[in-house]
Amino acid sequence: MAFLSPQEAQEYQVATYVYFASLGALTWDWLMAIPDEYTILSRGSIFSVSKIVYLCARVFSLGFCIASTMFQA
Repeated sequence: MAFLSPQEAQEYQVATYVYFASLGALTWDWLMAIPDEYTILSRGSIFSVSKIVYLCARVFSLGFCIASTMFQA
């Protein structure tokens, strides 16, 4: 960050904090929801469209958050 102005460096640092906080919140949510997700996924048909869409949304949001954090920091 030596090549950035002090204002730009501060904005970059704040953005990095926001990305890490978002990743932490998403990880916390995922860990707290594991029992409920297991209950949802274990009932009924295992290959229903709604379950597949739900899992894809959870996995892709985690992947996006991790990738954003890695490339920002």
